[in-house]
Amino acid sequence: MRPESVTNAYARYKYLVNGIKDNSLVANKDIDSLSSQRAFAGMSISGMFGPLSLNTLKSAANQCLDDKASGMTGFEYLNNLRADLYATLKWKSNSKDKNKTKRSEEFLKKIKNERDKAECHNLVLTKAYSELLASFQALSHDENIDQRTRQRFNNVVERHLEIYGAIIEPDLSVGQERLSVIKGGRS
Repeated sequence: MRPESVTNAYARYKYLVNGIKDNSLVANKDIDSLSSQRAFAGMSISGMFGPLSLNTLKSAANQCLDDKASGMTGFEYLNNLRADLYATLKWKSNSKDKNKTKRSEEFLKKIKNERDKAECHNLVLTKAYSELLASFQALSHDENIDQRTRQRFNNVVERHLEIYGAIIEPDLSVGQERLSVIKGGRS
């Protein structure tokens, strides 16, 4: 067995032990390399260790880690460390994904709530506007108001209906399309 292979296997052992102690030492890009024995053997981390064949890694781990592994081979011990680290990192990754999903759901719920409030507010404003317009129309026909004031009310109502009449009382029988407040917006 070449000494470089034994050094490589021991460096992998140290990497796994340190990764288990502090998960932040394992880069996200390296997590998938911990998913299987073959992927772990092919893993390379610059300045620490390079890729090995799986058989070479097994032999080298057995040679340098047998004394650390009680009741198993050095490679079995190394493989258990790899599997434990991978499971821990995957669990944390899934937990983060669930938190992101929860935050997204909360954000969407907040947006929907704000939209519902705005819609209710718009309904109240529309009702108030309609009642105000009806009052103006009634005043424009009220005989108890002097002619000049009544004419001013009438002019205001007519100008308003010229500008906003299609929104207030759309004539859909003429083939008028539904109106939207924002050009290109949802009808």
